[in-house]
Amino acid sequence: MQDKDAAVTPYKSESKTWVAGTSLDFTKFVEPRGPREGRNIIRNIVVHATLNLTVADATLNGEDLARAFRSVTITEKDGTQRMTEVTGDALRIISWAHNGGARHHEHADFGVSTASVNLTISIPLAKPFAYDAEDNMLAAELLDKVSVRCADATNMSVGGATVTVNSGSYWVIAECVEQMGIVQHVPDEWIVRSFSAAAQTEFELLFGVGRCHDLYIWVPGAEGGQTLANLTEVNIEHVMSRSLLKDPDLAQMYIRKRDAARNALSAQGAALRTDPFSGATLRACAALLTAGNKSFEGPVRDKLTVRLTESAALPAAPSIIARIVHPRNMKTQAELMAAYKKRGFYVKTKDKSRRDPGKWNPKHLPYLPIKFF
Repeated sequence: MQDKDAAVTPYKSESKTWVAGTSLDFTKFVEPRGPREGRNIIRNIVVHATLNLTVADATLNGEDLARAFRSVTITEKDGTQRMTEVTGDALRIISWAHNGGARHHEHADFGVSTASVNLTISIPLAKPFAYDAEDNMLAAELLDKVSVRCADATNMSVGGATVTVNSGSYWVIAECVEQMGIVQHVPDEWIVRSFSAAAQTEFELLFGVGRCHDLYIWVPGAEGGQTLANLTEVNIEHVMSRSLLKDPDLAQMYIRKRDAARNALSAQGAALRTDPFSGATLRACAALLTAGNKSFEGPVRDKLTVRLTESAALPAAPSIIARIVHPRNMKTQAELMAAYKKRGFYVKTKDKSRRDPGKWNPKHLPYLPIKFF
């Protein structure tokens, strides 16, 4: 269920010079108050780079230019991690799944040459396909820093292309909306975990207590990820009653839930874009996918067991990209009440019903945004 676009004010950080493999920290670039003196709430964090590259030996696929963002970490002031060292190629998968084909920016191929290129990756804190897109946004006053690790030649040289990074710069833009009330949102966290080997078919995914709303299978590699041709089924213990086929079960479900563009003029049913979840060659598989989810839905766990069925070993060790919805931080709740001199709170629900906290199951309440009064 996509949200309606709200009036967005962009806040841009200073630009910092590329140094191979170095982590650049961007802090204090978002004003806590917006033009109308409401609280600034971050919907999207967009990381930009301008790099001068030399590509030799073979064309660098546009999908692989996301590797220019070696990794991104987003940290809140209370220590909450929205993501930790998530690589650019994994962020591209996340962007496809949560921005959708209409909003995701795919780069063009970079031929054998030396040239400067502008690069972008958008990290959605608002979730357009969730029941309430605003549940997981982040108040600007609570953001500590966005850390971006610079590209290095080794990581960017994939698919036969040899890449040299000559120079460049990075900066971050926070796209904010204003909220006139005082709301504590529900934090979510993106994590990436790797199987130990290509032949491994069972993985215990450990995470802090929360509700897993997204879980993708993906094999890092050229063209945005290696083929999943050998993957046949996925099972998540205690979540799925039985295994689901990669295709058609999961692939077709993704297409329906994301209105993925199909039917190119050249061939009926062919993919129109390079969507890794639904293209002609599947390079990602969504075992769990946010589609109308409410933040308090799903079992509360601290681990999941993922089992893969394969016709043969995958080309390399697969990775799991997962989004975990965590409970609100009670210490932050108390600090907000004290800072804004509030007496209490009610549950902030999209349909404006069941606002009395006492009417909610105490297991659900920590996973609901609250508004103070």
